[in-house]
Amino acid sequence: MTTAKGYYLKCLQKAKQYAQAKLLAFCVMGNHAHILLVVNNNEELSKYFRRVNSEYARYYNKTKNRVGYVFRDRFRSEVIKNESYLINCLAYIQNNLLKAGILEKAEEYQYSSYINYLTQDGIVDFEEASKYYSTKPSNIKEIMNELTDSNWLEHDDNEYEDKNEVYADIIKKYGLTKNR
Repeated sequence: MTTAKGYYLKCLQKAKQYAQAKLLAFCVMGNHAHILLVVNNNEELSKYFRRVNSEYARYYNKTKNRVGYVFRDRFRSEVIKNESYLINCLAYIQNNLLKAGILEKAEEYQYSSYINYLTQDGIVDFEEASKYYSTKPSNIKEIMNELTDSNWLEHDDNEYEDKNEVYADIIKKYGLTKNR
């Protein structure tokens, strides 16, 4: 029998067929999930989570003999602004159970991308992830071991006033040209 968390993972995988989203990291908790995605725009992000949440709600409501929303709020998202913050988010997500005191070893949890990286199998988009960091188990273990303290999400807090500043920063960093 599939668990609720296991079905949520299936929803994360299946939704990639309907939206241009690449899954880099995840941790499904008891009442929420942390997910690290690469998407091209907000529309793809919304499409992805609309698919995940509606599919999961159908399953959950059917198994619990109930109706209505499963998740109280809309998902929250944040733009990853640099590589350092990306690595910190990866570690934060995969170490989330440790921080919450649920487990002592992250590799023991089957509803986290950490086990995907260790086994090199699962729903993580390894090809996409390898564009940003080495996906070798030894590198992922090193990241997890280095970033297990309370400063997981400490990063260069370069706050942007609006999306144009984000675009300008990305264009400058990667030597892109601005097309409209």
